[in-house]
Amino acid sequence: MSGSSLVGFLVSIIVLIAVGAIFFLVIDRVAKDALLAKIAKIVIGCLILIALILAFAGVLGLGGGLAASPYSIVIFGVAVLVLLVVLYLVDYFLSWLGPQMGMSSGIVEVVRYVITVLALIALIYVAGTALIGGGINFLGGAPFRYERHSQVERLDITLLRRSDAGLLRAA
Repeated sequence: MSGSSLVGFLVSIIVLIAVGAIFFLVIDRVAKDALLAKIAKIVIGCLILIALILAFAGVLGLGGGLAASPYSIVIFGVAVLVLLVVLYLVDYFLSWLGPQMGMSSGIVEVVRYVITVLALIALIYVAGTALIGGGINFLGGAPFRYERHSQVERLDITLLRRSDAGLLRAA
């Protein structure tokens, strides 16, 4: 066990605690249905346990490791805040739109339920990526990836992608 692996382990534990706390704080507000909230809690609880095992494996030199970073907390926190605002605005809009269009309350509730499920999918995805993947990769790539790569490998992959796309030309 080296000093850098111990620091990485401590950072990973802080990220796990922060993301887990934010998720469990927000889930009852997002999922108004108890079954949906239980499913989401089980999924994130399992992901936290898996991330904890990977963090222990990394610090003990058993391979794997975790790519969690402090930036993961920022991304997850912003995603949760945006999701809460979007859900509030959608709820407000549906409360206004239903009576204006003469829709029954049952139809409005079905639309709210579907939007809640979609919001939970997004929340679980972002939480899983923050816990295991260490951040959101908007340029493609696999979510929930926990292996570490060196800068040289990343440079080789970037040059390979650019050469495949015709962006690099031989002189």
